[in-house]
Amino acid sequence: MNRSTSTRITPALSLRRARAIREDEPLTSILYQDANPEIARRRDKHEKELVLPRLKLSAHSRVLDIGCGIGRWADATMPVASAYCGLDFSEGLIEYARKHCIDRRARFLVESAENAGLMRDPREPGFDRVIVSGVLIYLNDAQVRHMVATLENALAPSTLIYIREPVGLETRLTLDGHWSEELKAQYSAIYRSRDELEQIVFAPLAEQGFRLVEEGPVYADAELNNRSETRQFYFFLERA
Repeated sequence: MNRSTSTRITPALSLRRARAIREDEPLTSILYQDANPEIARRRDKHEKELVLPRLKLSAHSRVLDIGCGIGRWADATMPVASAYCGLDFSEGLIEYARKHCIDRRARFLVESAENAGLMRDPREPGFDRVIVSGVLIYLNDAQVRHMVATLENALAPSTLIYIREPVGLETRLTLDGHWSEELKAQYSAIYRSRDELEQIVFAPLAEQGFRLVEEGPVYADAELNNRSETRQFYFFLERA
């Protein structure tokens, strides 16, 4: 463990996860449960049941999914929303999303999360729903600050942002080149404390007019959390 602020997920791991997508269990590639796909399915189902009612989607909603992976939120939101744009820096994951997404109106772009603010087409309205689900742990502090500071460029005046993030329960936990038996690979991630998220995410968004309207643990079931040092939390920020 260290306190480096330069850590981010290695491209090699992202490429390996994309190559290892299972057609029968694609969620394991992004929810990291190769040995137990049932947990991946339960996590996905529980999160969507928790989040979708709170997103308050309408026929006018325009969704920006930052770090979209295989596009699991596209098919969940597009039956209601009018537009969806998913970003991920893994070309393999984006290729899978484009191939398998049911709604052909959904757009998927190979792009890093920190450049999400560049994704608005000036000919179209800004996005009024933003999903950032399990992404910030793979960005260093400077990259998170840049993403938050420039995100405004892609947004509509009234916007609802959903963030899911594994939070360090006692202190920041930084893994740099950590070997995971579960993934059979090295990976890097930053599990920030709630106070750190306040400083580098929520406070800057407050300066853009957002207020934190709801937060809490994502999973009540301890088996779905799966870690003793961290816990998955959700946050909703709204600008009316």
